[in-house]
Amino acid sequence: KFNLSFNNDITISVFEANIRILGGLLSAHQLASHMYPSNLYNGNLLSYAKDLGDKLLTAFSSSSGIPYHRINLKRGVSINESKETCTAAATSYLLEMSLLSHLTGNQIYAKYAKKALMAVWNKRSALNLVGAMINVKTGKWIQIHSGIGAGIDSFYETILKSAILLGDNELLDMFNVAYSAVQQHLWFQPGYHREVNMRNGSMLFSNVVSSLQAFWPALQVLHGQVNDAIDTFDGLEDIW
Repeated sequence: KFNLSFNNDITISVFEANIRILGGLLSAHQLASHMYPSNLYNGNLLSYAKDLGDKLLTAFSSSSGIPYHRINLKRGVSINESKETCTAAATSYLLEMSLLSHLTGNQIYAKYAKKALMAVWNKRSALNLVGAMINVKTGKWIQIHSGIGAGIDSFYETILKSAILLGDNELLDMFNVAYSAVQQHLWFQPGYHREVNMRNGSMLFSNVVSSLQAFWPALQVLHGQVNDAIDTFDGLEDIW
């Protein structure tokens, strides 16, 4: 037995708290529910997850629906909180929030998570690429370089994994469009994905490859693109 409180006067990353703490609590709750009888586990991990989820929802109060990057657990969004956030931190909530909605029966978590994801997706360029940094209030791009590494990576993961988890064909169609754009505009020989201008596809940096894009071959396999995954892995292996 232990007591856990999120009613503390500290400022946290909404993104990190979601994927690590909320996701961890939900996973632990599901494991405990299957492993232990009700007299040994009373579901308190889900209660903690709901408490945290309610705190995180305060970040989604922007006019665009895109969450602020940080909140104070006791006071919510600070009046001085930055309006800038990266694409990954703006969109990577649907897996955890949808599971929280499923387990609690309250759809508000999934609703706000999908709204944020769609808000960013609807700001994609004519090439179907997204940038790296966005203003949560105006929805305008701050950094227009596009890639699959730092600042953007889990945007793609969230779309495909949520499509599979939720059986959501709209999300699957989104990923197919996004994947085609990545392979068309970011892929270059001998097997790397570079960073480009989201609006015209021109290379912004001299063959910069982010180490955080190492997840991409696994996502390609999940999508059924095994040959593409082999090509990507071969290129990344050369770097390491």
